[in-house]
Order: sequence, then C-alpha cells, then structure tokens
Amino acid sequence: MHPRRLGKTNLMISEVGLGALEMGAKYGIGEDAGNIPPEPEAMELMRAAVEAGVTFFDSAGAYALSEARIGKFLKTTRQRPTIAT
Repeated sequence: MHPRRLGKTNLMISEVGLGALEMGAKYGIGEDAGNIPPEPEAMELMRAAVEAGVTFFDSAGAYALSEARIGKFLKTTRQRPTIAT
C-alpha cells in the first residue's frame, strides 16, 4: 500500500485506514446494525488490516470500546499504526 502524507503534517500513513467505530459502539444500518463484534474478531480485524499494510486507525472516545480494543491490540504487535482520536 502506498503511503500518503496526512494533511500538512510530516506523518505518512496508508491510503486506506481502519475506521474503528463499529468495533466498539452500536452503529450501522441493516440487520446487523448495533451488533458489536466479539473482542477476538475485533483483534483479528486489526491484525489483518496491519498485515495488509494499513498504518492508520481512526477512533474516538465516543466509539465506546474501540479505543480499549486498539490498546489491547497494540500490546500484541510490534506494528505501530498512527491513531487519530
């Protein structure tokens, strides 16, 4: 994945980022709306994203569990994605 500069900063991030809203908060449209994935599935999603070259995670305190799950994931990997919160 090709890196891109984030705005006017010196941060280089992946062209595709991981939005963490649905990993920690009830949100969505359709029959699965509001279903937060179990923690092992969220961890696997982050692992797969990093392995695919994603270096940018988007989260927020309002996303409930997502920030805590990202923190747990970071303890299991040497990769250090840029996290916007």
